[in-house]
Amino acid sequence: MPDLSEKSRAFFDVLPIPLVLSGIDGKLEYVNPALTALLGYEGNEVFANDVIITHPDDRAINRQVRASLIAEPFKPVVAEKRYLTKDGRAIPAMLTMVAQPDADGRVRRFIAQIVDLSEAKRVAAARQKAEQRFRAMFENAPVGMALCDSLTGAVYDANASYLKIAGRKLSEVQGLGWMSLTHPDDLEQNLEQVGRLVRGEVSSFRMTKRLLKPDNSLVFVQLSC
Repeated sequence: MPDLSEKSRAFFDVLPIPLVLSGIDGKLEYVNPALTALLGYEGNEVFANDVIITHPDDRAINRQVRASLIAEPFKPVVAEKRYLTKDGRAIPAMLTMVAQPDADGRVRRFIAQIVDLSEAKRVAAARQKAEQRFRAMFENAPVGMALCDSLTGAVYDANASYLKIAGRKLSEVQGLGWMSLTHPDDLEQNLEQVGRLVRGEVSSFRMTKRLLKPDNSLVFVQLSC
């Protein structure tokens, strides 16, 4: 075990962030309760010779981090890796490791802070899945849909149904913006309704308007925002 003072150990023990002290060979010297709680170990179980808390596929990351700190002891290293719980589950985490040099500047041990990324990964995966579902619905919708900036009039994207109705390519629609695609006699009403929506006076609106096609012909549409 490392030569920690009673005050240092008491401080490390109450830290809510998992903390690990290890030798230059990577062998664990101290872990705080937050680390054992994260990985599901009790007491000194984590120090058993047959316990390795790093995921097998990420152990090379450990070696790279230690090598970087030995070469540049005063430059902290941040890396993403996985840890293994007692029951074998993989936990994604952000590792921040620093070296503790002795009086001669030689590295005595490493101090690592670990941030559990499980929830962040779960949220990111859920967001990506939701975005994929929206994209599929948007692209395959039988009605025209467009993603627009209500203030500037910019059109960020439009689906195939919208482009068919407008008789234009996506690049044309994006270049013109929805205001230029709207018949001049309908623009004032359209802007008024958008203004009410932006100000929070209404949660949605519907109106009939005319779109200008490339050949200057008109197409009547039912707009819902």
